[in-house]
Amino acid sequence: MCTGKCSRCIGIILFPLALCAIVSNILLYFPNGQVLQLSEITDLVWFFHGILGAGILAILPAFMMLGAGGAGCCANRCGVSRCVEMALQGLHNSS
Repeated sequence: MCTGKCSRCIGIILFPLALCAIVSNILLYFPNGQVLQLSEITDLVWFFHGILGAGILAILPAFMMLGAGGAGCCANRCGVSRCVEMALQGLHNSS
């Protein structure tokens, strides 16, 4: 498997995972379907770690990986290295 096909597969898998992270972290605002008071929501929920770090910042490398996995670009090392850099940035920001 060439690097273009591999990065394309990873990019396709990363989209639903990022959407699941965004939805699950939005649901933290409404536990058991109840609307909480502002003082009852913890600081970790207010900091948007899951929405920004695991969601939005994970979509950026997914776009880069899909772009690097275009037709006939097995030797696209620059695109793949940018994908790795973006993935590391997303990993660093989500932790």
